[in-house]
Amino acid sequence: ARVPSGRPLRETPISLALEDLYLPIDDDESLSDAEKQQRREFLAQVQDAFATEPTLSGVVHGRRRIRLGKDGSRSSYFPSMKNAQGGQSAVYLPVESRAEGRYALELERDTRVRAFRTQSIEISLPGVGNPIFPDFMILDNAGRLHLREVKADLRYLNPSAKGRIEHLHRLLGRYGISYDGVDMSDMPSDKKYDNLKWLYQQITEYPTQDVVEDFLKAPISRQRYGTLKGVAVARGFNPDIVPFLLFTDVLNTNWDRPIDDLSEVWK
Repeated sequence: ARVPSGRPLRETPISLALEDLYLPIDDDESLSDAEKQQRREFLAQVQDAFATEPTLSGVVHGRRRIRLGKDGSRSSYFPSMKNAQGGQSAVYLPVESRAEGRYALELERDTRVRAFRTQSIEISLPGVGNPIFPDFMILDNAGRLHLREVKADLRYLNPSAKGRIEHLHRLLGRYGISYDGVDMSDMPSDKKYDNLKWLYQQITEYPTQDVVEDFLKAPISRQRYGTLKGVAVARGFNPDIVPFLLFTDVLNTNWDRPIDDLSEVWK
């Protein structure tokens, strides 16, 4: 099971200095002057993206704005507690597809992830007419940057799209930044996804790491979901800690069945 980072809701804006980033590069002198300049410009975009404050309606837009409501569009806003700012309970990150929405939920529950943004970075490549806006920019707890393109199935990408991903993987790897594609095979099954989405809706505030560790000091026997929430309250904890621990894979259950108060959970 992943160990919860337990980060509380943070203040706004996220202050990100370049020294906060861990960008492993074997030899910075191996970069040409042009590459060094491109890297500086890229990192300036990273800082701007994480410093962007939400609109009055709580939306954090990227460099490329996603328009909702277009005919045939599956665009939506993902409500993220992890990226909450300024005392808000959540901010809303635009996503363009159901697959992107699913991946956003995976980043939300991955306790190795500190923060993430959507469509927040613009990359221009020689010989490519339009700039590229990776779907997700991710900052992990170690300060590493990851860029991800979300596709329904990477196996069926055309050669041009595959080549672009491979090229960016090599190029950004020289700057110490991970770039890859992800698809539905990297995400939970439909049944588990529905349960994770329901659990996420039950959480009103993330517990801190100290609270999680304190709760886990007592052995957790196999018992019903509703019973364990009652135990949490009796021990002086917010009952949200139970759906949080299931959401982050610290506790387990039968993911093939809808979760309710009678569902068995265990550690």
